[in-house]
Amino acid sequence: MPKIKPFYKIEPTEWLCTGNGFVAAEQKKALNDPSADEYRIEEYVRQWILRELIETYNYPESWFSNDGTSGRVYLEWEVSHGVNLVRADIALLNEWRRPFLFIECKNRSINIYSRPSNNKASAVEQVQGYTSAILEANVCIATNGEDFYAGRIQVDPSQFVNFPDIPSYERSKTTLDKYTLSKSVELGEESETLGGEGLQEATNFEVLLNNIHDILRGDENLQPDEALDEMCKLMFIKFYDEINTKLGEDYKFQEYLYGNSVELGSAIRTIYNQAKTEEKERLKRRGKYDASKSVFDEKILLKDNTIKRIVEILQPYSLKRTSVDVRGRAFQNFLGTTFRGNLGQYFTPEPIVKLMVGILNPTDKDLCIDPACGSARILTQILDYVRENSINNKFGDEKLEWDNVKNYAEDRVHGIEVSRRLVRVAVMDMMIYDDGRSNIRCTDGLEEWDNYHDLEPEQFSIVATNPPFGASITDPLVLTRFALGQGQSSVPKDILFLERCFQLLKPGGRMGIVLPDGILSHTKNRDVAIKEYYRDHGKVVAIIALPFHTFVPFGANAKTSLVFFRKWGSKEEKAIDYDIHMLEIEDIGYNPSGEVYSNGEIDEVVSFVNKLDIWSEE
Repeated sequence: MPKIKPFYKIEPTEWLCTGNGFVAAEQKKALNDPSADEYRIEEYVRQWILRELIETYNYPESWFSNDGTSGRVYLEWEVSHGVNLVRADIALLNEWRRPFLFIECKNRSINIYSRPSNNKASAVEQVQGYTSAILEANVCIATNGEDFYAGRIQVDPSQFVNFPDIPSYERSKTTLDKYTLSKSVELGEESETLGGEGLQEATNFEVLLNNIHDILRGDENLQPDEALDEMCKLMFIKFYDEINTKLGEDYKFQEYLYGNSVELGSAIRTIYNQAKTEEKERLKRRGKYDASKSVFDEKILLKDNTIKRIVEILQPYSLKRTSVDVRGRAFQNFLGTTFRGNLGQYFTPEPIVKLMVGILNPTDKDLCIDPACGSARILTQILDYVRENSINNKFGDEKLEWDNVKNYAEDRVHGIEVSRRLVRVAVMDMMIYDDGRSNIRCTDGLEEWDNYHDLEPEQFSIVATNPPFGASITDPLVLTRFALGQGQSSVPKDILFLERCFQLLKPGGRMGIVLPDGILSHTKNRDVAIKEYYRDHGKVVAIIALPFHTFVPFGANAKTSLVFFRKWGSKEEKAIDYDIHMLEIEDIGYNPSGEVYSNGEIDEVVSFVNKLDIWSEE
């Protein structure tokens, strides 16, 4: 039951916010006609609610201004409703002056659930309309002094569900003084403080991720991929808040600043909206908005209480100050256990990623792309590899080294992924590895060249990918873009991606690609065409057969190999007969259930192949 006190009449001379024109007009009416009571004058009901917000629900008197508009309690807030502007009786505003709660009042003679006429909304419908129109708002109240409605908007599916009561204001000055997290030094320097304690590095980052995922699965009944999606949105906000909070200011991603979970949820949605807007502007400034597109346009789907629980978990930690190695390793371990079932097709196991990148041997001079990047794990491994083998210890200055890693990420590492959900994961993965996210394009890796805007054929020195296989392309518009699609009614995706990879590679460029076994054989007419195509465009330098169970833990049963090509140089004579290095890995470090037991043979194979000098032109 709501804890609001039964309606009581407040004399007009004791009304709040009488400097407001609407209140003043109603006050004058009430004073001139004492017989006009709460059954005729709605303001009596609004004044009861305003007084209850202070006395029963503990909202600070400082939120109330005489004019009813300059404080955090705003009377007659205008809301766009179609082509019209309508006014909400009371709006409670967050610190960005965006409503987080609406209250609609009616005089006591009006039923809040009934429509006064066919073309007019009831009080409940009115307040639900206000809430639906404002991104940051989540809870609404309607009352006539007797009947009382409280509702919360549910984003997916979009509908209102019952809410217990007006949320009470629970923040105290003691909480503010003792616990508030403030930015006392710039990120990257020695320490930050919260109420006298240092803001911690998230050395237990993987545990935090698993705890958050469990909350999302349990409290919100989300599927694993849906939970991962919401988690990426909240981590995007957390990163944004850490980066953009100014020295001496309080971080906004914390519970201590807010009076209740509803205000906190509104704050998080407001920050999310700011972060999305600034991300779009950042992409535009870099000339990449049309190509990359912002993938954080979807609303946060979570209840305010769920947001509060996750904020409580993350707020003591600085994700930016936690080492990239710790963040990256934790996120990859987490993804390895999460990317099962529906998401398994997008996941490349860690040992295979390290094997591919180790043999490709990228440097800080290489321009790299994955045209089917999924969660961007191959790209982040390229960043890791270049940082460790090409940039670290090169400049003699740690900050300069990290600046160069960041520049490399932003300028020379690119990805394409058609799934918006996976692009959000990829963007988060790249942020964890210190950026490069603006180069992740949410589009089809088999698209027309004109639709890429900033990509062109023969642009990249390295192409590394694990393309989707098992499905075929039957769309004639797509098939006719490719030599291997000409005259065909259906072509497996992996074959078209193989051709796209050759198209992306510059002469002499290096390619690593996971392919189903048998694709390079020539027992069928199509296989003959494939062999003729890759022979004409490049050289197979190595084929590494992978164990049958490589992708079994992630829902795929295909026998695969890791194939390495070098595109023919512009002046190189195309050989027909040449030696191909053939290897077979038996131990990849995990069993068919996905249980990791060792590093397997990966390091040994990388070391062996790199000694063969497979990339040189003969």
